[in-house]
Amino acid sequence: MRRRRAPLAGLVAALIAIPGCDTSVDLLTTDGRSLFSVHGYLDAAADTQWVRVEPLRPLVGPGPRQADGVTVESVHLGTGTRERWEPVDRTDADGNPVSAYRAIFRPVEGETYRVEIARDGVIGAVGETRVPPSATLDVPPADTGDGTFVAQRLLFSGAEGSPQQVRIVYRLRAPGSAESRRLAVEYGEVPAIEGGRFVVTVYPSRDRSELLFRLSVPQDTRGVTLEGMAVEYSLLSPEWSYRGPDPGIRSGHGFFASRGVYEVPWRLSPGAVTALGWLDAQGAGKGR
Repeated sequence: MRRRRAPLAGLVAALIAIPGCDTSVDLLTTDGRSLFSVHGYLDAAADTQWVRVEPLRPLVGPGPRQADGVTVESVHLGTGTRERWEPVDRTDADGNPVSAYRAIFRPVEGETYRVEIARDGVIGAVGETRVPPSATLDVPPADTGDGTFVAQRLLFSGAEGSPQQVRIVYRLRAPGSAESRRLAVEYGEVPAIEGGRFVVTVYPSRDRSELLFRLSVPQDTRGVTLEGMAVEYSLLSPEWSYRGPDPGIRSGHGFFASRGVYEVPWRLSPGAVTALGWLDAQGAGKGR
C-alpha cells in the first residue's frame, strides 16, 4: 500500500503557531524543569514531523528561559528506535517567537510512538499516540444506468474511525497523448455506515465532466484512456475526538495525536468504463 502526501498545512500552522497561549501555571515553585505544554501530531504522509513545546511559567519566581536545557526525543515503541528533534525558530500569528521542534522520519501505520520532553535530563511531559492502521477496501460491482451513468460503492472495513479527506484518483490519458495524468476528485468525509462498514459512493459519470475539462479536451471527446483508479483517504487517531483535557499527553498539558494517509488502487469494471465512453487500460504503466 502506497502512502501519498495529503498535507494539513493549516492545522500544522495552528498547532505550531497558536497565538495567545497561556503558559503560566499556579505552582509555588521556582524550578519549572518538568512543566511543559506540548502541541503537535505525527503525520504518516510527511517525512518531517513538528511539535511545539513551551515551558509553563510558574507564577511565583522567574520562569526558565525557553530553550535552556530542553530536549525533545521520540521513540518508536515497537523497535525502540529513538529520534532527536531539533529546535527551529518559528513565530505565531502575532509575530511572537515560539519554540518548535522537528524530526526527519515517517511514522509507520499501526505503530505507537512516544515523544519525551525533558529539561536537564528530567522528563517533564510525555505524549503518546498510535498511528491508525489502514482499512480493508471492498469494491462490489459498479451500478450502470442509461447513457453514461456509473455509480461505484467503496466499502471500508476494519477502520478505527471514519475515513477522512477521501479523494478518488483517476489516471487518464487524452487521445493522442503519450502520457497519462493523475487527477484527483475530492469526496470529503465518509459519513455513511452499512453493516459495520463505512461506505462512500463514487460517481464517475458525475466526475467525467470535470476530468475532461482538466484534460483540456471537449466534453464529447471519445477515446480517453483510463489507466488506473485509486482511493486516497486519511484516518485520525482517537486523540482528535477526545473531549477531555490534554489528549495524548501525560505529566504535561496540550495535545498530541497522529494521522495515517493511505492510497489503495482499485479497478472500475470494463462495462462501467465503456459506459463512460473511455478505453480500458487499467494496470498500464504509470503516468505523471
